[in-house]
Amino acid sequence: MNSVRDALEKECCTSVEFIPPGMAGLAQPMDVYVMKEFKNLCRNYYVNYHAVNDFAEDAPARRVLITEIVVRAWRAVRTKVIVRGFIKAGIVLYGPRYADGKFVVEAPEELDDTVIEEEDDNNED
Repeated sequence: MNSVRDALEKECCTSVEFIPPGMAGLAQPMDVYVMKEFKNLCRNYYVNYHAVNDFAEDAPARRVLITEIVVRAWRAVRTKVIVRGFIKAGIVLYGPRYADGKFVVEAPEELDDTVIEEEDDNNED
């Protein structure tokens, strides 16, 4: 009998690694920094909403509520938390910056948007 690990590795072209208890902070720093704040915000928005509102009666209304909570929570995650997560993960962006800290980004090249039509070999004139 195949294990879930074997199925994931063979059928999904992935590698499954097990993380020992208590080691997630070292192996998944973005989860510890960013997702912790995001989940806490979601939880707080959900609890605060239901403290003054009734529960939705149907699945579509619940989906709308959860979607609104997720969007609101993601927008509320502080930039410095995301930056710290990247730093802790060892993913540090570098390059020329403006005085306000934003990266200097060159304007994209102008694209030639002329359309080239291919001749259809089946058209006989």
